[in-house]
Amino acid sequence: MKKLFYSLSLISLILAEVSSPIFAQEAASQSDTIRQIVQEKIREALSKPKAYIGTITDKTDTGIQIKTAAGEIQQVALDSQNTSFVKVDKTSKIIKFDDVGIGDFIIAMGFVTNNEILDAKRIIVTTQEKEPERVAFLGEVVEATNNGMTLAKKVSGEEIIVTLLNTASITKESDGEQVKARYAEIDSGDILLVAGVKDGDSIEARSVHVVSFAPSTTPTP
Repeated sequence: MKKLFYSLSLISLILAEVSSPIFAQEAASQSDTIRQIVQEKIREALSKPKAYIGTITDKTDTGIQIKTAAGEIQQVALDSQNTSFVKVDKTSKIIKFDDVGIGDFIIAMGFVTNNEILDAKRIIVTTQEKEPERVAFLGEVVEATNNGMTLAKKVSGEEIIVTLLNTASITKESDGEQVKARYAEIDSGDILLVAGVKDGDSIEARSVHVVSFAPSTTPTP
């Protein structure tokens, strides 16, 4: 019985010594596999071109710093000899690095390094698109033509030209309810509530509501 117990103990010890290196090798192999997958993902991400967009806040001989619309600071590395520079306005033209300055709005294209710096291959200097200024006001129709209207603001008396977008909605009150109206119903003396966006010195109306018609032009419901 003692011999049997001794034999079993010896076998268990041998198996433990043999299996430990095997398990260690398997664990190391799994760790290496995971590390390789991570490295491949990193290389794949770094190999995809990206763009940094923002306004230049600082400039050196080897790079520029930009501030995005969200207020984030980003770094762009460049080589003035190998990075191309293009200015796009109404037309596009090739420019030099010396033509790029603080305050310019740019689109930098290239590849991002491990430390989140963009290695720029091409930089486009352009104009930042501004959000349209939305306005709403109450005004009296001075003149209405097929191309638009001239309204006098009720508060200031300032006259302003209003054009209607093709998708603009026109409404009026009828029996206590808001219903659709036709542009042809609008005439001088009508009071309108206009909502739209500024387009230079005029307003592009997206919605027009007839608050009241002039007594002589009140249409039949």
